[in-house]
Amino acid sequence: MLIADERHVRFLEEPRRAGPLVERPEWIAGLVAPPAHSSHASSTPEADHRQIGLIAKRTDQLLVHGRFDSLIIIAPPRTLGALRNALGPASTAKLIASDPHERIAETPDRLREVVRALRLAAA
Repeated sequence: MLIADERHVRFLEEPRRAGPLVERPEWIAGLVAPPAHSSHASSTPEADHRQIGLIAKRTDQLLVHGRFDSLIIIAPPRTLGALRNALGPASTAKLIASDPHERIAETPDRLREVVRALRLAAA
């Protein structure tokens, strides 16, 4: 699962369907984005676009290395659209649901509820 906004990113894994979500900070190691709880006031459209590209590239790499079987993206509408456009074809094919909301600071338990609702809506 990918949760993002223009400046922050989180990856979570669901090792067992409907089970607890596990934060994977190691999956964002080396990305330019500061941690989700950091406060950086300055951002430019160019930097945001570059960051979206890095997030999409990392997502593609994680897929290639077998880190996930399916993908759910949660991000505000503009970021969600940019991420969808930036993902490679293999990651796009694994995209099973998305949520166009700002949820970068949500707890894993709350995100688990969101994922459940997304799956029910898709069924």
